Amino acid sequence: MPSDLDWEGLTRAAAAWARNDWHTSCMTNTFPAGMTGGLDWAGMDTPTPPDPVALRASGTRFAYIRRSNCYWDGANKAWRLAHDTAYDRDAQRCRDAGIVVGAYLFPSFAKGAPSPAEQVANFVHAGGEIKKGDLPPCLDIEFPDRGIIDTGWGSTLECQVQVLQLVGQFIDELTKAFGIPPMVYTSHVQMHDDNGLGISVKSDAQVLALLAGCPLWIKIPYRLSAGQPLDQTPPRMPHYVSDQLRDPGSFWRVPLPWQNVGWVLLQWQGDARGIHGIFQADADLVNVLSRATAGTDPLIGYYKTRLGIHGGSNTWDDVFDAAVRAFQQAQGLTADAIIGIMTVAAILGIR
Repeated sequence: MPSDLDWEGLTRAAAAWARNDWHTSCMTNTFPAGMTGGLDWAGMDTPTPPDPVALRASGTRFAYIRRSNCYWDGANKAWRLAHDTAYDRDAQRCRDAGIVVGAYLFPSFAKGAPSPAEQVANFVHAGGEIKKGDLPPCLDIEFPDRGIIDTGWGSTLECQVQVLQLVGQFIDELTKAFGIPPMVYTSHVQMHDDNGLGISVKSDAQVLALLAGCPLWIKIPYRLSAGQPLDQTPPRMPHYVSDQLRDPGSFWRVPLPWQNVGWVLLQWQGDARGIHGIFQADADLVNVLSRATAGTDPLIGYYKTRLGIHGGSNTWDDVFDAAVRAFQQAQGLTADAIIGIMTVAAILGIR
């Protein structure tokens, strides 16, 4: 049966993580043993097709691939809805190599851009099938260039309020299209910085609740700059709760909507080069949970709710252990009560 545990010594790896000491070279270009690693990429990152067999051999367990995007065509002064050919090209080949797949949408929140309904419809009809067992479709919430002010809705506060409403509409449309809440890719900075969603993220309880119901894929600041080999130094783990959201270390923290939920995936390096099997990709981790290593984690409470266990704590107890094993067995997975990427995909993803 498929198992989430590909490497022995998760406890040993966690201890090495705490010591910040992997005893490996950053030139190995593979994920360290014990790390359930993944990659995300778009067509622009991959001038030549990736080799999924080589990726799997280098430790890649999952891949999020851009399926569609929306952009401003400056030459023709028009908004464009685009399909990213990378998903059509790579998704099934990755599945065939034993890599769990997810599709992500890079939207535009700008004034005048196609509506969330139009952008999600474009995502739904892009090339390459989204299949049962895949990770949930992902909504990318970030604001490039000068930040949220470039969305053009007026003052910074007006942009924040309007974009937060659009975020809620995107989540609604993706949930309607696929029957499950989307994964959300974002960071504390994008959520809380003055040129991100800023103070408005606290202002709409309905959108906050929608966000909290979506699994979180969190980005943290990269230790290495773009174009470097895969970083073998484990990232610092973001804190769950911050009393002072704007303190100097706040960019490491889980954004407000998820502070009582926790994170599922973590991106810790962008534009890594030299990974065996691909020209360039971003590097990610899954938050692997087991009874031996999890202790108390808000993500446990989130999984309990998704498995139909209501009113429980954030502690791995006998009821949860039995529910995870039963769910894994029903899904054809090894019933070992280790929540790794395949179990994550089964609990949260396409059914």
